[in-house]
Amino acid sequence: MNRTAKFSIATWAATVLSCLVWAPALTPIVLICFVQNVSFTIVSRARNSASLSYHVIAAFFSNGIYAVMLFWSVDLISKGAGVGFIVVYALSCMSGSVFAHWLALRTERGAGARRGREDPVKIVRDQLDKNVKSLRREMRELYDPLENRVERIFDDLNLLDRQVNEE
Repeated sequence: MNRTAKFSIATWAATVLSCLVWAPALTPIVLICFVQNVSFTIVSRARNSASLSYHVIAAFFSNGIYAVMLFWSVDLISKGAGVGFIVVYALSCMSGSVFAHWLALRTERGAGARRGREDPVKIVRDQLDKNVKSLRREMRELYDPLENRVERIFDDLNLLDRQVNEE
């Protein structure tokens, strides 16, 4: 587990403990916001997959959790939760999102899934090399026939020139 994921989990744990001690009414929001952002990150990643069923399930889960969080939040704010709510909400959401991303990097398989161990510069360089090779191939396909036509035209002109000079 990298430092960012550890920091995210430690922040969430500190938020839970703080809520239990100083604001027990906010404790459910910590869990709901964490889970809601885990589900939101999953639905974000599902949008980029080729599976519509994965996207449907993830979207249903994400939106259902969001509705629960929304109703609970409105209730807490109406009871005067204040700034503590905003801090708890922000830290829980951040922790859930980073945790889900970390988890996805370790569990996703298939095309486009990146495991977090590849060098980003190497990925860009490889893609650039692939694009350059493709562009060169396309240029050859376009210009080779044109070059052959130009050579034939010059050959025809040379032949014509010789014929004129012979006469």
